[in-house]
Amino acid sequence: MKQVAIQIKNVIKEFPSRGGETPMRAVDNISLDIYEGEFFALLGPSGCGKTTTLRMIAGFEEPSSGEIIIRGKNVEGVPPFHRPVNTVFQDYALFPHMTVLQNVMFGLEMEGVERKEAEQRAKEALDMVRLTQYERKPRQLSGGQQQRVALARALVKRPAVLLLDEPLGALDLKLRKAMQYELITMQQKLGITFVYVTHDQEEALTMCDRIAVMDKGLVLQLGRPEEIYETPKTRFVADFIGETNFVEGTLDTFNNICATVRLDATTTIDATPPAGVELEVGQKVTVAIRPEKISLVPDTGAADSEAVSVEAAEVMQAIRQEQNKTFIPGVITFSNYIGTDTRYTVRIGEKTDLVVRIQNFGTRYDTRFKNGQRVMVFWATENARVLTS
Repeated sequence: MKQVAIQIKNVIKEFPSRGGETPMRAVDNISLDIYEGEFFALLGPSGCGKTTTLRMIAGFEEPSSGEIIIRGKNVEGVPPFHRPVNTVFQDYALFPHMTVLQNVMFGLEMEGVERKEAEQRAKEALDMVRLTQYERKPRQLSGGQQQRVALARALVKRPAVLLLDEPLGALDLKLRKAMQYELITMQQKLGITFVYVTHDQEEALTMCDRIAVMDKGLVLQLGRPEEIYETPKTRFVADFIGETNFVEGTLDTFNNICATVRLDATTTIDATPPAGVELEVGQKVTVAIRPEKISLVPDTGAADSEAVSVEAAEVMQAIRQEQNKTFIPGVITFSNYIGTDTRYTVRIGEKTDLVVRIQNFGTRYDTRFKNGQRVMVFWATENARVLTS
């Protein structure tokens, strides 16, 4: 059984409003268990409550009500420097007048660790983050190097939990991706619980074992990256995590594995109904489907159709043999070549537009289409989901 590192129980955090009005609720009665050795993300847009939650774990803020328990101990009233956690901030908060080594040693010296031991541990922490310019000052370092110093300073005290508040936000894209890999490797090597705050969906999906998606102080969904991405429970989660088509329609028929949704008088599509939610024929619903889950093939039955390659014909034959699918005609209304794939807008039915992303396999697979070309639009039923909230 997994050991719990941090328990957040029915935590509410309110801040006073100006003029004695109703307090502003930043965190609204959330409960979470974060396990030992887990890389856990608090993900959401600005103002969702993720940083406030992190600050309450760190001890910089106290909950208005509820409990925060770290390794079995209620930390109410315990100051940050007496909690078994350390925090890496987005701005790094390095001392500009100190050298790299002095910055990392500082926390140990404040705890009364002998200078010789503090220096040895600081150098070990800096070696761990692959930074050996001990005598440089922060202003002489790049953004990536400053971030490594901040990490070493947090790790040198050997915390049970490392809290990271958007630590890669100030880095350029290439360096940010490199640091993502380094953080994953470091966390796996050390086995420390990481709690990571970010608004970057790709970052959370790439790095973390589990994700809590937050909005307006609430945890809307908690799960593994593949669960969050593949089976979003609400429209907000589906929209916030990656790109999604939202198709509005009316529920025609449904059973436990398939719901048929009518878009207009002549067009219906199939999708997976939500588990544990009561549905009624005739109710308005939204179908969510990711652009990369949709396939396009030439419509060979169209009057203006051209001959297709043998490979494309084989793909079309395989699609037709699929049992649980949507396979309907459409027209390309816009295309945008972006290198690895092409982004299409496809009109289906009377007025429904879908965004479709097709990987560029080459001309022999007929994966490139022209504006105005008639196509057949396909997706497996399991890849489209009915949302009611």
